[in-house]
Amino acid sequence: MGLDEVLAQQTGGARFESSGRFSIDFLKARDKLERFRLPSSSHYLLKAVQAAVLAGATEINVKVLADATLFRFDVQPDSEVARFEAVTVGLQNPFEIPDSGVRALCQGILGALLNPDEAVCWRVNCHTGSDALWLGAGGNKTASARYRAGSEVECILTQFRPPNWKIWQTARPRAEDSKILDSLARYCPIPIKMEGRNLQGGFALSRRVDGELAPYFLFQSLVRVGPDEKHAFSMRRPLGSSYYKEGEVFVYRPLLWNPEDIGCQPSVQGDTCYFYEVKPDLSRPGDILRCQLAGAVESHLKSEAEVVFICNGVASQPVALNLDCKGLRIVASGQGLDLDASGFGIVQNEKFFDRLPRIRAHAQHLRGLVKSQLKRCSRPLSEVYETGSDVRIQNYRRLLEGAFG
Repeated sequence: MGLDEVLAQQTGGARFESSGRFSIDFLKARDKLERFRLPSSSHYLLKAVQAAVLAGATEINVKVLADATLFRFDVQPDSEVARFEAVTVGLQNPFEIPDSGVRALCQGILGALLNPDEAVCWRVNCHTGSDALWLGAGGNKTASARYRAGSEVECILTQFRPPNWKIWQTARPRAEDSKILDSLARYCPIPIKMEGRNLQGGFALSRRVDGELAPYFLFQSLVRVGPDEKHAFSMRRPLGSSYYKEGEVFVYRPLLWNPEDIGCQPSVQGDTCYFYEVKPDLSRPGDILRCQLAGAVESHLKSEAEVVFICNGVASQPVALNLDCKGLRIVASGQGLDLDASGFGIVQNEKFFDRLPRIRAHAQHLRGLVKSQLKRCSRPLSEVYETGSDVRIQNYRRLLEGAFG
């Protein structure tokens, strides 16, 4: 699919105005990008997420097709990301761009071009017309079309894959694009929809290990932001079947004695927890909440605590901390923290250490909640074990008492 076809599909009724070659020193630009290489080729999508959030987008839509991935979002008209010339200039050296949104976008565009067989089209649609920039295998050029349109401004980043009639050979890059968004953009403050499905979610459980009980969360806690507060991230509240509450008291669910039981509901095998806390509790199960802090204690208790900061809609690289609570995972807003050149790593400077007291306080809060509910977390000890599963449950209770008692 060429640039003319892309413009024709997306700007129906447009009047073609001009086109031209676009000159860029790719060796120079790529050399600069290599110094801060993205962790994988699919991470260009995360740079696009950061650009959309910084540009004030209200929603992101993604389509992963056999021959292309389309990333579409709206922006504020006064955003630098919506200024076509800012991107064409910024591609020469992304790391000298003052605007963080344009810088992230240019990093993403160049990151998508690290494969020499692929091509990228960046397009800005506004009330005056459409400007498109084509880079990569088909040659570098720009094109403009003028047409009547609405007042909104829309940006579209398209990465094209080489045509291949063997559809299974394109399955891996398509799966990687979907996986990277689902895992690292699941807490984005604005909706990210892939084929109409909202990717925003809650804590993801670790994979189950053979011979162990199915994983679950001992406790989850969310701290919501006020109506006027900004710089939050989104977290989906657990389904109603995941916990049980009577008034202000969290009650143990007998259904969760043994998640291996055949009679358990499917939700018990998936994203489920014993106890759940949210303040103020004004939402419905399954709602997407705007939060500034969230924590969960996973049942396997195998890892030290780790914290993930959400920076411009994308999860940073996890930071391991000694918070005296094994299995603890915390998600927190990373607004105001400094990032490394890739945009995915937290710089551990004074700003970072100033943020830690609140993280530690929430960790101790969660530890106290789990400890207060230990007696509800498993069946009472007995001298006779009927099944091997009973033995594992009793051993697990002793493990909990040793970790939190």
